[in-house]
Amino acid sequence: MMSLNDFKKEILPLKVKMYRYVLSLVHREELAKDIIQEVFLRVWEKRDTMHMIKNKKAWCLKCASNLAMDKLKSHGNKVSELTLVSGLHDLEQRPYEVAESRDLILQMQQILEFLPADQRDIFRLRELAGYNNQEIGEILGISPGQVKVYLHRARQKIRTSLEQRINYGISKS
Repeated sequence: MMSLNDFKKEILPLKVKMYRYVLSLVHREELAKDIIQEVFLRVWEKRDTMHMIKNKKAWCLKCASNLAMDKLKSHGNKVSELTLVSGLHDLEQRPYEVAESRDLILQMQQILEFLPADQRDIFRLRELAGYNNQEIGEILGISPGQVKVYLHRARQKIRTSLEQRINYGISKS
């Protein structure tokens, strides 16, 4: 049985990384916070059986990912432009800089959606949630070497797509 101290020591420290990952999926701060709270609630409700789960971090992240996907399906995956650019600009930034930032974010989202699922998930876990290759491997059940390969491929595809879009005005992924 998981005690309150175990919960505080093992589960609560996952909050920031889970939040960043979920936010990269749902693009809405309040929804991401709600999903993280739901994960914590589910862990607490399953505290009697949590000791049987070997990798609690992976379980929590998978739960968060599943909840995020469920929410996106139920909300029709509508993304607010204000949410996309929140935190990207300050009051001193010029309107055209804000527009460029917004455009770059939208392009990145489009490119990410065209990546194979494994590459997309690994990229988000690494670059947006801040997990290292070892942690990602544990979460996904693959070797750190395979994580490195998928991450490299994802970065190559992203770089190529961005270069095409920026240099040639091509909108393909």
